[in-house]
Order: sequence, then C-alpha cells, then structure tokens
Amino acid sequence: MTRAALYARVSTTGQTAENQLLALRAFTAARGWTAAEFVDHGVSGAKEKRPALEALLASVRARRVDVLVCVVNGKPKVLACGKGIVPTPGFTPRPRRAARGRP
Repeated sequence: MTRAALYARVSTTGQTAENQLLALRAFTAARGWTAAEFVDHGVSGAKEKRPALEALLASVRARRVDVLVCVVNGKPKVLACGKGIVPTPGFTPRPRRAARGRP
C-alpha cells in the first residue's frame, strides 16, 4: 500500500488547516493510500524552521513515506514520490524567497 505524507501549514494561530486537511484526506482516500499528517500551525512560509515539515522530511529520509502531498493554490498536489507514482503534471515548485520577498 502507498504511504502518503500530507503537509499543511497556516501562518497564524488564528487560522486552521482543516480545509487543507479535508482536501488532502479525500485525495489520498480516493487513491486508497494510507496517510500520515504533518501540520505547522502559526508558522510563516518564510521561516527556515518549520517543525512539522522537518518531521515530514525525516520520515522521507527514513523511507517511511512513498509520496508527499500538499495543497497548492487550493488543490492537492503530489510533489514528490516513489513506487511509480507521477507528480502532478504542470507543477513546478517556486524557488524559496527570503523574508520580505527578497531573493
């Protein structure tokens, strides 16, 4: 069975990642994949340290997951994978920018 890592992030503690997680859960369930959830609450995308993302990457390095799925522009996307799974077509990750939009 394919093991998916679901990643969601919200920038402030006043926000919830539940809508992202609902979409991710439905996406993986429709494919019959098992899922582990990694969620960063109140963590800006500009921050270098994101605890849940770091835990997810540790799981990838330990080969505990086969595919990485997250919400991009409101839709679940397969970003990285193994076991013959193809990433979402047309998705190209943007290079990270430093805080305040500086390259």
